[in-house]
Amino acid sequence: MKHTSWILTLAVGLSLLIPVRGAFGWGERAQQTISMMATQVLKEQYKEVFRPGDSNFEKDVMRGAISGSKVLAEFLPLNSDAETMQAVSAEIQLLHDVQQYGTTSYFAFRMGVLSALVADIIVPYGFSWREDDVSIQARVNADIDKRLGDYAFRPSNNRRTLIRDTAEYFRTHRSFHESDKQLILDDYLRGPGYNGFLKKGGPAYFERAVGAVADAWHTVLSPESGKIVGTASKRQLTWYFVKEVEYLLNVKNNYHQAIKAYEHLTTINSDITAAFESAGDLFYNFGKARGNLEAVDRGVREWQKAYDMGGPERSRLSTKLSDHYLTEGQFLLVRAASDEAEDNDLPNALDAFEEALQYNRTSQQAADLIEKTHIAIADRRERLQLAVQLIANAESVRESADSARVQGDYNSALTKYQQAITVYEAVDDEFKDQAAAAENGARESTRGITNVIDDVFDKASEAIEQGDRLQETNKYEEAISSYERVDSIVNVIPADAKASHLQQKDETLRLAANKIDEAKNAKIRYDAAQAQQQQQKK
Repeated sequence: MKHTSWILTLAVGLSLLIPVRGAFGWGERAQQTISMMATQVLKEQYKEVFRPGDSNFEKDVMRGAISGSKVLAEFLPLNSDAETMQAVSAEIQLLHDVQQYGTTSYFAFRMGVLSALVADIIVPYGFSWREDDVSIQARVNADIDKRLGDYAFRPSNNRRTLIRDTAEYFRTHRSFHESDKQLILDDYLRGPGYNGFLKKGGPAYFERAVGAVADAWHTVLSPESGKIVGTASKRQLTWYFVKEVEYLLNVKNNYHQAIKAYEHLTTINSDITAAFESAGDLFYNFGKARGNLEAVDRGVREWQKAYDMGGPERSRLSTKLSDHYLTEGQFLLVRAASDEAEDNDLPNALDAFEEALQYNRTSQQAADLIEKTHIAIADRRERLQLAVQLIANAESVRESADSARVQGDYNSALTKYQQAITVYEAVDDEFKDQAAAAENGARESTRGITNVIDDVFDKASEAIEQGDRLQETNKYEEAISSYERVDSIVNVIPADAKASHLQQKDETLRLAANKIDEAKNAKIRYDAAQAQQQQQKK
């Protein structure tokens, strides 16, 4: 039943493969299928290897299978059968060691790469060492991919083999490799092509490939392998973690996981300057592309670390660092002259240009920008001093206005409050603290004007009330005099006052005028009554 289930999984699984993008070794669909089947073979023994916890890394395995052995070519020679087999040993050794750092998506990806490498060694024309073999390889791959749905894997037993000697293992599992290549070549040259030897050989190679991949993975995963595979070098581990950072940033778009992978790099005490430079490149470019300033800063720190380590890379690193600080400084210098300027833009720009010159002493551009920034800082300092002086002057005038109000000199108080507002408004918004102080001062001065006008209306009301009391005691001349004082009281209110104040002023003046008329009429009546009384007494 288990064997049948693997055959069914192959048929259904073909629809789940990652889209292919060209051929090398086995076709890409075949490589993914071989990895998929090897996963099925080992799923009972290693249930969580590609599905740890809530994670699922099976797509990463498929992605590694698609990428193939070219992933390893940067670090391992792959120019002969012997070198490819040595590469299998090295990759098994490395992957066995890195398990101590946890099963990750990149570990799954590299297991897929190992799968592709092993599968390509198994099949004739998996690698093409001669130019004449390339066209045959492409035709073989295309023909196998077309018929992949008919292939199956029927293991003879469930026991997997630990690969102790890679060369011996592959000699056993591809004993007729060269003769099979010749038979396939003859078929494709004379006509039958796939329908010759490969029609039966293809499924057989597929089964061998799945089994060999399962054995290679088993050797990686088995605790017993520590006795036979050896230990990965510091250099292998260093570049593994650098490539993991690359994978997590550029493929998985996962900055925080990339940081964790980088932390593993720091634990192995690597002294490979180029590795830290590469890590810096990865973080820096990721941050620039996505507007992630934290990633950019980390990239710069990695460049600085690599620079401090020394070596032939130092000259290149000095250029990268200098260029970065020049770019950063120029951005700050431009922003300092815009509406989005921040208080520290110019000092920070100067720091950046000085850093740029520190890393590249011959940079005339950095030297020129330092001079330009010093001038800009001096100009800004002058403008700041002017703003501070304007605020001080305005504060002095406002204090004088407050004093005039207390003394009842309302005309002088209103004039001075308005003068203070004019000075406050001369302070622009370049300096946030000063702009806020000026805005607050202008607001307090406006409130002062309102308070003075309220005092004026209160005084006018007092004059009217005093007139009313005088009328009640028949002191009409004095009452009229009190009412007439209202005009001089409220006329200190300027013509540009608020509309509500001007309306209240007009109403107060009309009320006072009416009171005057009433008092005059009342006086006439009172005088007439007094005259009549005097006449009656005679």
